[in-house]
Amino acid sequence: MKMTSAGRISAILMLILLPLALIATGPTAVARVYEYQQKDKAEERKRSIQRLERDKRRVTMAIQTTNTLIDRSRHRPYLPELYLRLAELHIEQSRIVYLLRKNQHTGKETALDQLESNSLKKRAIEIYQRILNHFPEFPERDKVYFFMAHEFGELGQLEDMVKQYRTLIAKHKDSQYAPEAYLLLGDYFFSRQNLPHAQKHYLAVIDYPKSSASIIARYKLGWCYINNADYPRALKLFEEAVFHSSGDQKVNIDTYRHVNVRLEALIDMAYCYPEVFKKSSPREA
Repeated sequence: MKMTSAGRISAILMLILLPLALIATGPTAVARVYEYQQKDKAEERKRSIQRLERDKRRVTMAIQTTNTLIDRSRHRPYLPELYLRLAELHIEQSRIVYLLRKNQHTGKETALDQLESNSLKKRAIEIYQRILNHFPEFPERDKVYFFMAHEFGELGQLEDMVKQYRTLIAKHKDSQYAPEAYLLLGDYFFSRQNLPHAQKHYLAVIDYPKSSASIIARYKLGWCYINNADYPRALKLFEEAVFHSSGDQKVNIDTYRHVNVRLEALIDMAYCYPEVFKKSSPREA
């Protein structure tokens, strides 16, 4: 089929204009997708803020109700339980107001962002201290010491945190919170390169074999030995951490909730092998 002069001109124009059209529409399409993504993020942030505001109202109402119950229960045996509940509500409120401010202000975080949250934590600590001062027979004093230590840690008051963990251990050695208190003290000393004190506390955790903290203690103790170039003992502890974490015993420690201790121990076993089996062939190792 023979193409006319007009047809050839039209074809040439199409070849020239088609790439230009693609160039013109390409960035627009990309920009449109980006706008949708930004819109989705804005909508998600808006929904998140609405949820947090609802949660804040709910917790504020619960605090008011609990305060009313406390006023009406001054001589009731369950009064310390109400105080404990009130402290926990203040902690929950501190978490909500922090997340709310973080969602409302997307810029760089400042000290002001944590001001209200920290004041609520301090209020909770005051309530914990009131329980300890006025209710010596309260059966959950170990829990109070543990929670108070945690909030001191959140506020960066580490000496107070250490003091509360030590008091918990000294007064309630058989408490369910004792092994985790030992573990967190071990972490405190490990972070300061005080390996003898860290080892002492990690070893104490292992004396609580039913606690999931013992799995983490073995792993962290292994790193104490690595820092001392004692690779055989480190390898043995990593192997034990893998063995215990692969059974029914699960790691249920808040600080390590998002840490796969078994995977970390397996990786670090590979780090130890070249040091432990220097004189062995790969097959012998």
